Amino acid sequence: MRKKVSNYQDYQECKQQHLLNYLSTLEEKDQEKLLEKLESINIRNLLDVYSHYKERLNENCNINPIRNVFKVSSTPQETLQQYQKLGEQLISKGKVCVAMMAGGQGTRLGFNMAKGMYDIGMPSHKTLFQIFCERILSLQNMIQIRMGQCLPIQFFIMTSDVNHEETKRYFIENNYFNLQSDQITFFQQDSLPILSKDGEILLSDHTSILEGPDGNGGIFNSLYNQGYLDYMKCLGIKYIHICPVDNILCKLCDPIWIGYTEANNLTICSKFVKKAYAEEKVGMHVLINDKPCMIEYSEMIQDDLNKTNDIGDLLYDAGGIAQMICTVEFTHQIYEDPQTRSKLAANYHVAQKKYDYYDLNQRKVIKPESINALKFELFYFDCFPLCPEEQFGLIEVRREDEFAPIKNAPGEKSDTPETAKKLYMDRDQKWVKDYGFSFPQQIEISAKITYFGEGLENILPKYLGNKQNPLIITNDRLSTQKQPQLVKQPQPTQQPLQQPQQQQQQSKQPIKQSQKGGVKNIQFYPQVVYSQLINLVQNSILQTNYYPYQSTPQNSRNIQIQEYPVHQSQVFNQRLSMQHQAASQQQLKQVKPTAFPTQSISTVSTTKLINPQRRYQPKMHSQNLFTSKQVIIQPVQVNSSRSPQRMTLYFKQRATTVQRPTMFVQQRLLIVSAQQYTSLTTIKQ
Repeated sequence: MRKKVSNYQDYQECKQQHLLNYLSTLEEKDQEKLLEKLESINIRNLLDVYSHYKERLNENCNINPIRNVFKVSSTPQETLQQYQKLGEQLISKGKVCVAMMAGGQGTRLGFNMAKGMYDIGMPSHKTLFQIFCERILSLQNMIQIRMGQCLPIQFFIMTSDVNHEETKRYFIENNYFNLQSDQITFFQQDSLPILSKDGEILLSDHTSILEGPDGNGGIFNSLYNQGYLDYMKCLGIKYIHICPVDNILCKLCDPIWIGYTEANNLTICSKFVKKAYAEEKVGMHVLINDKPCMIEYSEMIQDDLNKTNDIGDLLYDAGGIAQMICTVEFTHQIYEDPQTRSKLAANYHVAQKKYDYYDLNQRKVIKPESINALKFELFYFDCFPLCPEEQFGLIEVRREDEFAPIKNAPGEKSDTPETAKKLYMDRDQKWVKDYGFSFPQQIEISAKITYFGEGLENILPKYLGNKQNPLIITNDRLSTQKQPQLVKQPQPTQQPLQQPQQQQQQSKQPIKQSQKGGVKNIQFYPQVVYSQLINLVQNSILQTNYYPYQSTPQNSRNIQIQEYPVHQSQVFNQRLSMQHQAASQQQLKQVKPTAFPTQSISTVSTTKLINPQRRYQPKMHSQNLFTSKQVIIQPVQVNSSRSPQRMTLYFKQRATTVQRPTMFVQQRLLIVSAQQYTSLTTIKQ
């Protein structure tokens, strides 16, 4: 359910009377279904897009190269470090987020699931989603070490109606790849109605609108319509990194890039790589009539493609890699300002296609023999002309470092999973050589241990001499040694309740004697004493051998699942009657605290009942800004029945209780403007 933006009068003025007449002939149930969809369509904006299509003329375009270009390779190291530090400061304060375009399927790759779940054949067999999540985690850890603090980087993933539930389920099953659940937000890509050549909305059946995806540029419209731009403003986020899911070398939230954008006060900054040759099939950044634009290679004449500068390089060589940074304020203004919104409507791309449609007069689906419909799409770069030239920037990066697209099926000539895998592993070999090491076999450096090649000086020497081919350099093998080891304790025997106290009194004298004689104390297991006391009360009601770090099928990564460790005696079996549990509670209250020699183990005043089916699920704690008491909050997944509504109050409350990892020492601050933020106006009267 989307928010209501159109009413009866809007459809009358937009010449959609055929739909209104058809509505009066439907039953009440069918009317409600169709009305709900019609009210969520911005019919005035759609008519504006259609009007620009009808009025569009072939005007002369003056093409020039963009002048404001920043080249990383030719910039002094001191300048790069300044940009790096500035970008890290912004990231540490939570001023940057990622919005990934992941609505596509892997059909072209022979993969019938979400493209982000595709395995390109790396030695670790990690999917694209896993690599990106681990890269974000590495960036957070790097900034945490350098800056002393780092708020979670919010990760917005745009899905489609085909793979939305599938993508969400994939992340849940994999524990969000060690990111926080409320750090990741899933939202569906919006769609646009298909129009006839006369500008009338078509139906696919008697109660459904014929729709099509609105292109990857619809990410801005989807964020706006579903309220996530409001959410970003409430969190104090300033910059959005827009990126695709099919570039495995994508450098998410590049600190140098962010620092350069902030230092030069840019509204939009786009990344590019030099074209390999003139006819390479990539879009190019150019100025068209003094406005920054992206032009397809097929739209340029051959003479312009082959033009060179004084050095002999291609004049138009800024090949786009579908990565841009823009401000949240600019994105908000696109849809809030009527003039800006009208300019954006003029940039839609129109495709004339043949669609089956439901005829309102014949009351049946018609299969046309010729082109009968118009499909509108918007691409992410269509917002470039709305940005002033002085506030638009380009940054050139190395192709081998940051561009490995996965577009074509395995076996093709370029942009295949094989080429992406080779570029990824060649980059890892380059990092190893930069440290002065060499491995004869192929290697893969896990994204969990480094963001962009840093921090490997102490890890690489541990893999020297390893003959595994290919070699996976990761912290998994090394971290297993640091995991808590379970102590194998002797099983207690059933004895009378007063017997352990007698044994404790009797054991005091031998211990004192051994201390006097210089003999080491006998190893003492306080948990065994505690277990004996509890088991004597009712041995059958306890689940033994339970530890907070215990590895289970639901917790295979040995994740600490409790904020406060829960001893085995606090976990009761739900299959037994409440009478046994009540009786055991009374017995536990009678146990004296002096019976326990350590502070970490104490008597249980209130029994903590845990559902066996849910006890392994991690609990999330956050610090509320208004109270010093810790509270448990739900993941920031907006209910589908409420997500269309722009509930500023709801998002304001979520901003005050946003989660943070326990490793982070600073809580995200609620900006003053968020407290004074008012609800956005809509088209509906």
